[in-house]
Amino acid sequence: MTRMGDNLRSLREARGLSQGQVARMVGKTRSAISQYESGAIVPRMGTLEALARVYGVRKSEIVDPHYTFAAVELDGLSTREAELLDAFRRMDERDRRTVEALVASLSTEAPRRAAEGVA
Repeated sequence: MTRMGDNLRSLREARGLSQGQVARMVGKTRSAISQYESGAIVPRMGTLEALARVYGVRKSEIVDPHYTFAAVELDGLSTREAELLDAFRRMDERDRRTVEALVASLSTEAPRRAAEGVA
């Protein structure tokens, strides 16, 4: 399997979609999606664009050999939480560090504010 194939499979699985569902969304066969994910064939640019739209990512994130999408269990996440996770994954490293610092700051402040009775 190729890194692009791994990324395509991880993106599909993280969204709880079957190969058949993705195939219908992008106008391809289930077999073609399977071949993209196994690395047997490489999707054409138009198909890659359609896949990126379905998964809510940039094309470059799918094809970048250094970018990996960890399959994350989405059970228990609200729709909004899943959207935020997807948005975070699409950020560049600098923006991710900024968000991480903000979350860390807010999570340490929340208990203090609660103890002081401040909302």
